[in-house]
Amino acid sequence: MRTVLIAGRGEIAVRTARSCRELGLRTVAAYSTADREAEVLGLVDEVVLAGTWAPGGDCLNARDVIEAARLTGADAIHPGDGSLSEDPDLADVCAAEGITLVGPPAAVREEIADRARVRRLMAAAGLPVLPGSPDAVTTLAEARRAASEIGFPIALKAVAGGCGTGMDTVHVPEEFSRAYRRARARAQAFPGDGRVYLERFVENARRIGIQVLCDSHGNAVHLGERDGSVAQRMGEAAVRGALAVGYVGAGTFEFLLDQAGRFHFVGVSCRTGLVREQLLIAAGEPLRGAPGIRGTDPVTGVLAAASSRPTFQADSS
Repeated sequence: MRTVLIAGRGEIAVRTARSCRELGLRTVAAYSTADREAEVLGLVDEVVLAGTWAPGGDCLNARDVIEAARLTGADAIHPGDGSLSEDPDLADVCAAEGITLVGPPAAVREEIADRARVRRLMAAAGLPVLPGSPDAVTTLAEARRAASEIGFPIALKAVAGGCGTGMDTVHVPEEFSRAYRRARARAQAFPGDGRVYLERFVENARRIGIQVLCDSHGNAVHLGERDGSVAQRMGEAAVRGALAVGYVGAGTFEFLLDQAGRFHFVGVSCRTGLVREQLLIAAGEPLRGAPGIRGTDPVTGVLAAASSRPTFQADSS
């Protein structure tokens, strides 16, 4: 890994450029006509105009990013923290082109991109999940049957689109049909997949994200809070789930914490600010600290050890 094409925007792009410089990596910033004055353009070795932002407005088009990598000779791509970071199609093309995409492998991206499927995988791995439909519901009749089994209130969620995609909440059966059609229409409009699934809605719950780091050598750690048994259990659950799907890189496991102190898995996101660790893992570096870590308190060991790792040699040519 010698040249990293930075496909993100805003603060994450700046942090990526600075981390690459610290590690001795050459950098290329791919930008659109909307970001001609972006700060990152002054921090990299080369810039390349890569078209316009994709629908949704948070990332470049995957085809333009690949073409930019080809033109500049970049052998790695950092996709930023927008929807491009969770695009399994980009991961597939990168694998075919021999380009390192910073983040989890294509197969893992595909698994976590389907929010109904990842619920099943996490449940099989022993993580607590809320009552919900076992898969996407495709008809109103099927959705009504699932709703009667789950019980109200119910959240209708898009199967695609990542953890941040909006949802419809239904509190009484009389509102269900309209909410189902509205959720289907919204999901079809963005992210372009009209499938939805059902999940029990938890009133007054707190959403908590647990960051994990997983290398390609079987080591995984969570970066949860040190204090509190619930936080520690969530961290251990996140590590267990990450290992179950073969996650590699940095990611965020999302949980809901209810008023009774119980936590429930709700999704996985590739979006994270741990840029330096992402780059080191993408280059094949093992996590430092105790080998084969499985959810023990990692914060000091992992991040302190990172500063002692060797930097990469820039391409002298």
